[in-house]
Amino acid sequence: MSELIRFTLKLMSALFPPKSSGHSREEVRWRWTMSGAVFMLLVAFVVNVAIAYGLMPPLWYAPEAQILSIQTETTGLAMKMTGIANDVDMTLKLDLGKEMRDNQLNRCAATTSGARLNLSNILDMEQQYYYKRFGTYYQLPNCDQL
Repeated sequence: MSELIRFTLKLMSALFPPKSSGHSREEVRWRWTMSGAVFMLLVAFVVNVAIAYGLMPPLWYAPEAQILSIQTETTGLAMKMTGIANDVDMTLKLDLGKEMRDNQLNRCAATTSGARLNLSNILDMEQQYYYKRFGTYYQLPNCDQL
């Protein structure tokens, strides 16, 4: 801990000029160091202002901007995929409903008990599939409603 304090004090003392004794090497070195530090701060300020006003593209920000654009594209694709999936689900619902109504109509019109039993089994399988896929049962109309 004391090394940290010593280092901090040494760093702080480097900010103050050395005792003046004419143009000693230490004094000239301090002046050059401070001039360089002020120059670097000025360059950083000018670059920061240029980036803020759009005069210069952000150099260290580019990978994050690319990631953001990729995320935006991914979100757009996900929304399109969701829309397509909803369209496919709606088409499947309509097709299954039409097929079950047609099978119900054929079952009502069937003359033999074997044909009615076969169509009833098919309707049961379609109802089970419809329930597994959409979470509700399809309401089939009765024979007198067809």
